[in-house]
Amino acid sequence: MQAIVSKNSQGFSLIETLIAMLILFIILLALFMATALMLDNNFMNSIRNEAIRLNEMRMAEIVNAPFDSLTAHSWGRIDLQTGNWSNNCQTITIRIRNVNDFPLTMCERINNLSNNTKQVIIATGWDYKGQKKSLEPTNKTFQHVTSSTVSR
Repeated sequence: MQAIVSKNSQGFSLIETLIAMLILFIILLALFMATALMLDNNFMNSIRNEAIRLNEMRMAEIVNAPFDSLTAHSWGRIDLQTGNWSNNCQTITIRIRNVNDFPLTMCERINNLSNNTKQVIIATGWDYKGQKKSLEPTNKTFQHVTSSTVSR
């Protein structure tokens, strides 16, 4: 018994070529979507890192201020020069990557834990890609909160 093998020496047919192009298109589309998602997450991480840096800088300023100038107050912002509180959170703009004037909202709160100990909380929030929900106290979609205690 001998098997008969048919050889097609004409190459790919039009259908085979279209199927190969469709498979290649799907693979390239998946790679493009993965790259876009990666860039989006990377930008979001850059914003979060900037919020962490700003919180740490502000926390260092508050911790190094005289203990008696830190009065208990709800969300707002303290002027470390005068010790006066503002009831409003502060909105600052930063340049991050190629985006100028990206707004971040910073809020501070100081709680008296005892006569010799105070809790300092700093929240920095931002909106991204039109998402809207309100996280207290910044009323922004995303936020990073830093907390520390200060003792006399």
